[in-house]
Amino acid sequence: MPEDANSFTVTRILTAEDIAQWEQKFAQAYQTVFRGEPYRESFTTEKAAGVFRMLTALNDHITLIASDPSGNILGFGVAVPLSTMKTIAPRLDGLVPVRQTYYLAELGVLPEARGAGVGRALVRHRIRLMDRERFSHVVLRVSDTESSSAAMYKALDFEDMGVSMDVTRTRTDGHIRADQRHFLCRVISQVDVS
Repeated sequence: MPEDANSFTVTRILTAEDIAQWEQKFAQAYQTVFRGEPYRESFTTEKAAGVFRMLTALNDHITLIASDPSGNILGFGVAVPLSTMKTIAPRLDGLVPVRQTYYLAELGVLPEARGAGVGRALVRHRIRLMDRERFSHVVLRVSDTESSSAAMYKALDFEDMGVSMDVTRTRTDGHIRADQRHFLCRVISQVDVS
């Protein structure tokens, strides 16, 4: 189900064939995106591909790939039911209805594609695909460092929940360090997806 927007296409990953087709491109894009600011995280290709396989194996995942006309990946977005995220859901229990909440697990736009609306399109398209009969809220985490992605979410009226968690990762300098990620939330029906 491709969607043309400007000079990129957004494709939903649904089948085992889709997963196989995009896994390596996703892994490379994932490494590139998270190597940069504000995260400076280091992932092996296998670890990045494992993230893709894990998320696309979850029931009700919404996985989207933005690509250029030549099939080069420009960005990716993955949403999963919050209840499937066992380390995150308990932190938000009581603040949102966990079983009725989607979690925007991943969003990444390659540096050369930033500013072209790719990230915004991936957020809006994922929300459009959420079953509003079953899900009422959407949450995500952003780095505590100001970034263009945090600004985009705030422009889409996501609000800070006042809840943070430390995320420990291997950094590009080889050290293992934690940083803080803040949770943002929106009621799905209030998100403008046009």
